[in-house]
Amino acid sequence: MTSANSRLRATALVILLGLFAGLLCFYTAHNSYPFFYHTDEPGKVRQVIDGTRNFHHPLLLISATDLATRALHIERTDQNVVVVGRWVSAVCAALAMAGVAVLVARRAGLVAGVTAEVLAGLHPVIFQSAHVMKEDCALLFGIVWAFCALDSFCARERISALVLTSIGCGVAVSGKYIGVLMLITAAVVVAIQSQGDRCSHGPVARHGVDAPQGRGYSALTTLVMRLLVLVAAAVITFAILNFQALLRPSFAFVAAGTEFDRAGPESRRSSRSQCAFGC
Repeated sequence: MTSANSRLRATALVILLGLFAGLLCFYTAHNSYPFFYHTDEPGKVRQVIDGTRNFHHPLLLISATDLATRALHIERTDQNVVVVGRWVSAVCAALAMAGVAVLVARRAGLVAGVTAEVLAGLHPVIFQSAHVMKEDCALLFGIVWAFCALDSFCARERISALVLTSIGCGVAVSGKYIGVLMLITAAVVVAIQSQGDRCSHGPVARHGVDAPQGRGYSALTTLVMRLLVLVAAAVITFAILNFQALLRPSFAFVAAGTEFDRAGPESRRSSRSQCAFGC
């Protein structure tokens, strides 16, 4: 039985890697179109080349692009930088689709996982987002793998799974600020899971493992400790990926607020009106 499981896992890994490589090729095909075709890309490119940050978005995409151009010794021209940034988006998208396959395969089997990855990976919105140097794919990457880790936590309630969930949430927030909703979702799921433990076992861990007696442990204590781990690891992850923002917190806060204002209903209506007259 162990040998059969090993072969199945090896087969699943090979299929997963093959699909990842295929989607990555698909997402990077013809991604060298001029950097000025998308209005949002030139500003991000200048931040990478000049070493400046406007903090309108979290810094995962820009920092990853900056690191990749330096590591690969790529000449930092506008066109070269934007292509590297598009590759970063493509890698994030392909990794996110791999996470979809893993999550679905756990619940419904390998065939369902592969099918889910193919169907999701070929969606036009994913394809378009992976061809642009924007933060959407980084956000998706963090969300998907946070859900994968959260699913593992719900199954076995290991601290490692909770930490991985927190890291995924931190990555999601580092992709886009709206990723904080993933952290809130994870906290709600952890609370519900902990409530289920209390109802079924009292101050007892799952799988029949007793909680320490006489040490003041309770279901509430366990919940609080879990939430602290969840938030702390997410905050640390965000701080590492956005350390430049911590060096200029007031400016970063104001810039982020400006971006939220631009994303408001009035701004969207204004944008649609402008586009109606040609944009």
